Amino acid sequence: MVQNLISKITNIDKSILKVIKNIFKVSFCICIISVLILLMYIYNSVSHITYLVGLSLFKSSLMISVFGFICGISTDLLKK
Repeated sequence: MVQNLISKITNIDKSILKVIKNIFKVSFCICIISVLILLMYIYNSVSHITYLVGLSLFKSSLMISVFGFICGISTDLLKK
């Protein structure tokens, strides 16, 4: 099962792999912004809304990366 998954990941089409990498880059940028917002909340806890915004952005960035990876693999499987 794991060998099958690894072989599917390594044999992804180049164009789909490029899209997945771009999605990971965008997700990483959103994650960095959310960490900066959370650091701002730690050092200057003026409002609880800052914490909620940072946490929501962090969760959203993780979901975007997982969604992009799953959609990339499923698109590659449908293309083949």
